[in-house]
Amino acid sequence: MPKTTTNSAKTLPKAQTKEAKAAQPYSEVDVLTINEMARRLHIRTREAYNLIETPGFPLINLGGERQNRVIWGDVLQWIRQNRGGAA
Repeated sequence: MPKTTTNSAKTLPKAQTKEAKAAQPYSEVDVLTINEMARRLHIRTREAYNLIETPGFPLINLGGERQNRVIWGDVLQWIRQNRGGAA
């Protein structure tokens, strides 16, 4: 007879877990990777990396390649101030 284990905590399928995370509101104090920022802005990762090269962009460098982070509220504020006259 195969050995079975019981788990009292039910787990959601991965797709449902992602949906639940996506439904949660974003906090302005969230610290994000560049990939996470790209997902929130609905832009390609390459476009996000181009964006962080813009002078004055609120980037936090933690000391090495692939160690860049942004604070979500700072990104939103920067976009509002630098949207090139768009309403």
